Amino acid sequence: MARKKRKDNKGRILKQGEYQRSNGMYRYKFIDMSGQEKVIYSKSLIELREKEEEIKRLKFEGVNYSNISLNAWFYEYMESCKKEKLKDQTYTRYCQYWDWYVKDKVGKMKIKDIKRMNIIKMYTDYLNGKNGIKLSIGTLKYINNLLNSAFSYAVANDIILKNPCTNIMNEFCKDNQKNKIALTQKQQQQFINYIANSTDTRIKVYEPLFIVALGTGLRIGELLALTWNDVDFKKNIISVSKTIYYQPQQDRKRVQKISTPKTKNAVRTVPLLPEVKKALKKQKKQQFKLSIPRNVEIDGHSNFIFTTMNGTPYISDAINAVIKRIVKGRNAKEVERAKAERREPELIPNFTAHIMRHTFCTRMCENDLNVKTIQMIMGHGDITTTMNIYTHVTEEKKQLEMHKLYNIKIS
Repeated sequence: MARKKRKDNKGRILKQGEYQRSNGMYRYKFIDMSGQEKVIYSKSLIELREKEEEIKRLKFEGVNYSNISLNAWFYEYMESCKKEKLKDQTYTRYCQYWDWYVKDKVGKMKIKDIKRMNIIKMYTDYLNGKNGIKLSIGTLKYINNLLNSAFSYAVANDIILKNPCTNIMNEFCKDNQKNKIALTQKQQQQFINYIANSTDTRIKVYEPLFIVALGTGLRIGELLALTWNDVDFKKNIISVSKTIYYQPQQDRKRVQKISTPKTKNAVRTVPLLPEVKKALKKQKKQQFKLSIPRNVEIDGHSNFIFTTMNGTPYISDAINAVIKRIVKGRNAKEVERAKAERREPELIPNFTAHIMRHTFCTRMCENDLNVKTIQMIMGHGDITTTMNIYTHVTEEKKQLEMHKLYNIKIS
């Protein structure tokens, strides 16, 4: 769903970077060619846009791109090549990651002066947690995708001769690459059983959500965007047609927004398994019992399934925090129990909401569902993603079956 356009007090649609203050003054925020954020003001929108055009003329006419900063180049690249092609939440996410992790590092350097060693040092510092920020290899890959695209665009425009990010992640992934590890069937049951048997209502309230997550494989944004209108108890299906995300605002606050899913393949129907159906009915009773409002509206959608007490959908960060708290509490009790029983504890590994999606996909592969069917249920845009999981599971099953060969007598 398209982002709601911001308007001034006369109902006129404002462009990207334009904003009207409460006193009626207009403001335009932009990035200059040195990569610095600048702001101009005007009493009228017409005058403001005249100034904008002058800025663009000075910015792009006769500029010596060989001296342009990486920050300025990235923002220009995003504005001219990506803005109209990406979903709002994706565009925002790209810019956020750049501002968080690149802007004040190599972003300040002139693009022509950036060498491979500068990128390697920045990545190494992040992996080691230098300066108080420690990032995972997955986050570094995300950042590298942004850098790689910006540098490739610079190469294509003859600004630089070589892309310093080419194959750079090979130097980090050899030792740090970790496959997404799905929960085993036993770990999955231990996780749900701990929640079901908990006397802490702050934990127990999430039981339906986690059962639905583990029984549908929905992405966390898709799961939290579900409304009761998406569930058909008679046909036993869930319709997936939207996702929820946080959209930063001009005042630096964030609001929840609804959009279409990640890819066209993500618009799909998912079978409603018996346990999932039971969990959803339990959630409906729980909402009624707690008198949770169902009229909270986000971009025309309301009647959300998984919400806070005030009726607004949960946010993904909160769900990941809950998972972490549950795993920590469950493992602490297991350590005590194992000590009393004089055995090694069976601990559940730390995981995120996305691992629940991976776990569901793994369960389907273990049960030998058709690969194409798995792809459709998961909403994978590329069947390669499905095949990678299927092949991994098949290989593990083969290794287990191979042990049976040891019982075969040759002579």
